[in-house]
Amino acid sequence: MKQRANNRRTQATRGAIVDSFNSLVLERPYENLQVAEVIDSADVGRSTFYEHFRNKDELLVHAMSPMLGVLAEAATPHGDAARIEPLLAHFAEFRPRTRALLHGPSQSVVHEALTDAIAARLALGTNVPVRIVASAAAGLQLSLIRAWLDAIQPCAASQLAAGLVRATRVAVESLSSPGTDRA
Repeated sequence: MKQRANNRRTQATRGAIVDSFNSLVLERPYENLQVAEVIDSADVGRSTFYEHFRNKDELLVHAMSPMLGVLAEAATPHGDAARIEPLLAHFAEFRPRTRALLHGPSQSVVHEALTDAIAARLALGTNVPVRIVASAAAGLQLSLIRAWLDAIQPCAASQLAAGLVRATRVAVESLSSPGTDRA
């Protein structure tokens, strides 16, 4: 019984930290956000923060993992544009902050986390390492989203979601298929 209470308290603390981070990252650029601000906003101690997260990059990855998981599914036969569309609408709603996360210093953190999420879902048995395939798919997805958010050419979230799923699958399949051309 006591363990369950501790687990609930741990989850509540972690939730408070993530909620505070999410609020703060929508207010100011990620690169300007300090761990001390998250700690103050979440009303937790410094050591408590570090019991849950090593740094703000790890917190960013944790906060974005549900969204990145939806994108990562596009690399599998289970990928669904209908699940990606609301995610893209969310990104568009918070366009300035999303653009900053995908263009700024955090872009490599997001790319790496999406690569990990895709790699975890792929079961490839080819001569191209899974991590390379996953990194290429993550780069493709993030490039499409950045271009869309930058309004290079406007299109509906539904169009981009469908294109993102198709493009990701084609990229993964083409990199996964054993080629007949040998150098």
